Amino acid sequence: IVCVLDGKTPAPRLTALLDILGPEAVFRAGEWHPFGPGDRRRRSYPPVLAAIVVTSGTTAEPKMVALDRHSMSAAVAMTTTVAGTTDWYCCLPLHHVAGLSIIARGWLTGTDVRVADGFD
Repeated sequence: IVCVLDGKTPAPRLTALLDILGPEAVFRAGEWHPFGPGDRRRRSYPPVLAAIVVTSGTTAEPKMVALDRHSMSAAVAMTTTVAGTTDWYCCLPLHHVAGLSIIARGWLTGTDVRVADGFD
């Protein structure tokens, strides 16, 4: 399961999210790091899950939304039916469903994804 968090999240909020998520490891600054001291609990998730997206919390506290493998695969299949199997260009934030979906398309179809910080 992957969960991409917004790099602009304030440190106290980020720590709280990581405590709730209980990951095995965190990818930061180009490297994998074991998550926190041993006293933090590591969560286990059902194997059907593919990703967790944290909502923006515009109208309330941010919520964590689980995306299952079947739904993500169906979305990729639908897009592939329309767009074909092609390389992808992602200029959307990876912590949003749209950006994460582009990564999923590349991963599930074996095509290349070029990731940019944004577009002009």
